Amino acid sequence: VYFKDSKPTSFVIPVDLEETISSNNYPEDATLNQIHDNGNLEYFEVSQYVYDNIIDGVATLLLNFVSALLLYGAANFECSQRICGERMKRFFNKADIKIWNFGIMTAFSNTLEILFYSLLNLYYPTIYTSFGYANFISSIIFVTSFLIYFVWSVIILKNIYYIKKQANRKPPSPPIDDSNQEQASPIKLIKAHGIDQNENNEKQGVESGDDDGISPKVKCLHEEYESKNLAQQMYIPVTCVRVFLFSVNLALFPGYPQWQSIAALVIHCLYFAYLVILRPNKSKCDFICGVCFELCVIGVTICVVGLAIVTKSADFSDRIELSNNLGWAIVFFNLMLIGGSLVTIAVSVFQAALKLCQLCNILIEKIRLKRLQRIIDDP
Repeated sequence: VYFKDSKPTSFVIPVDLEETISSNNYPEDATLNQIHDNGNLEYFEVSQYVYDNIIDGVATLLLNFVSALLLYGAANFECSQRICGERMKRFFNKADIKIWNFGIMTAFSNTLEILFYSLLNLYYPTIYTSFGYANFISSIIFVTSFLIYFVWSVIILKNIYYIKKQANRKPPSPPIDDSNQEQASPIKLIKAHGIDQNENNEKQGVESGDDDGISPKVKCLHEEYESKNLAQQMYIPVTCVRVFLFSVNLALFPGYPQWQSIAALVIHCLYFAYLVILRPNKSKCDFICGVCFELCVIGVTICVVGLAIVTKSADFSDRIELSNNLGWAIVFFNLMLIGGSLVTIAVSVFQAALKLCQLCNILIEKIRLKRLQRIIDDP
């Protein structure tokens, strides 16, 4: 199932670099780039070289990192600040925030592939060729980077959780007695609107990471997840733990299909219980999509458990029909995943359109208030 591209979609640049940086370009490695384990890895002709499998994802992360450094330099270095105007500085600051958030989510979306193939390279090392040695060292770097990413996200989210918790403990402002208030003039309406807007911005700052010491560069780690308890806020680290355990199970135990598939089923069920019991997603749509996706994954894994037991049984020839039925069930679950992905894309487009309409309404309201202010200032 994994090698048939049923895994979650990763953010990568649309450029095929596998032919450029590949073991097939090195005669010495071209004869070694296949794992022989008498199992699925050999059946699907999987290469142990990490760059044969994930070069596009690695190139995307490197490009994102370089872009983030350039934008950070343009927004903060003194020489660039002298050249750029205030409007250009604000643009670079906003672009810097966007690229950091995109980079964090890109790293998160590629963790499954990068971690799995890195562990596979470490388990089947080829260190007696220059390309093989480079892949082996890179695999160590990728696994270490994943562990650093995990620890960093835990520390960041823990701090954010306590900041939000402390902000929510602030006493509410006393109610305003407007019983004797005079009829509001246009100037008072504008001022009141400005105060309300500032209060809304302050409230959004706690949630989105623009205030109280929360950097907006890590908004994607916590913005879409609940913060009623620490476990909800730790959605991404928990998912990273699931990815790590699944990758270790998939890469290191191909010779034990029954226990491997049962372990995968336990991992997926525990993660499903986390999603259903704690409900870390703020959006009901994201929660429903996540539950449906996990049910499909669990369904596929149950079929894989059945296949592993049937194919290893002594009377396999008498159970070929059962094996075929389990295979068709996997196809059905994969079709459900594809259909669910299309529905999710349609819902995301609709939500983006609604947000765009809201931004347009806010912009129109600001223009109207500015015109009203000009009329009042210069009657």
